[in-house]
Amino acid sequence: NNSADLSSGFETRQMACLPIYADGGEVVAVLQMINKCLPERRFGSEPNFTEEDVELMLALNAQVAVIFKNIESTEREYELRQMENEKKRLEWEEEIANHLLCSLIPAHIVKQLKVVGEVHAESHASVTLLFSDIVGFTSFSGSVPPEDVVMLLNEMFSLFDKLVDFYNVFKVETVGDAYMVVAGLDWMEQDLLDRSDSEVISTLAIKMLRAVENMSIRSNGYKPKIRIGMHTGPVMAGVVGEKMPRYHL
Repeated sequence: NNSADLSSGFETRQMACLPIYADGGEVVAVLQMINKCLPERRFGSEPNFTEEDVELMLALNAQVAVIFKNIESTEREYELRQMENEKKRLEWEEEIANHLLCSLIPAHIVKQLKVVGEVHAESHASVTLLFSDIVGFTSFSGSVPPEDVVMLLNEMFSLFDKLVDFYNVFKVETVGDAYMVVAGLDWMEQDLLDRSDSEVISTLAIKMLRAVENMSIRSNGYKPKIRIGMHTGPVMAGVVGEKMPRYHL
């Protein structure tokens, strides 16, 4: 590099280049050593690269090769960790998605949708359904701010959801202030106390009434009350729709 030589006042006398090889045999770097001298001494007796210089270059070459190998190893480990983290993230996201989907659709139906892509309607000889709605909900919802309506429904239905999990029944859907539950579908687990579907749903209904009685009084002095109806008989069950599919009876 003549410009560098002029700025430094030294002239290049000798240059040695040693390639650094990776494990696969490809050259990954070049180790370069330059012997320079002052211009007025270039015809003097300055020695060329000595044996010690060559040994030093070879030692440096070996050390640099090890450094590159360690860097490559570290990069591979980093890539593997990144891949493992990405795999865990995808598994976590899939688990969350499955959990959300199974909260809307029975687990065995979710499995059928994944494997087959469609689900045929199922006939159930005898199940017990529970329907509930809020007394005076229309007038209440028209007399209070919308956020109060949402808070009421969220508090009430959250209480119902816990009871549904406790009694191992299936929440079919909520529409407005209506809440629908079913027991006795063929794929559901048997009641631990060996009670009939109607017994389980009747017990659930009583617990729902008591849960609502313990709720706080709302704005405008509104104290929520619910009506509950039950029916036992045959049903057809299946998944309806492709956009946000739901399990309907």
